[in-house]
Amino acid sequence: MSWGEALNLTRVLAGDPSSQVGAAVAGWQFAVSREWLALKAMADNYVSVKTSKRGARLVGLVDPAEKPTRRVGTARMSSSELQAVLDKHRASAPATSPSEILK
Repeated sequence: MSWGEALNLTRVLAGDPSSQVGAAVAGWQFAVSREWLALKAMADNYVSVKTSKRGARLVGLVDPAEKPTRRVGTARMSSSELQAVLDKHRASAPATSPSEILK
């Protein structure tokens, strides 16, 4: 296989949303087929039409381009408060070194 052929195949693979490579290049959470994308568009349109009339809480399909929240737990702390806590714990030296614990 030549370098040109490898480059062309890589471009095809990166452009395919149903491949893991294509999903990673697009920055998506997971790979989806073109049919899934069409179904998502139809479902989102249906949800938007139905919720505008009645105020119902319908949920559409998961968007693969949406970034997941990386939140664990329910604690709410500002970044400055977190930095203060981390600085406090980094400043205090451990009572024993790891080598002393292993003895």
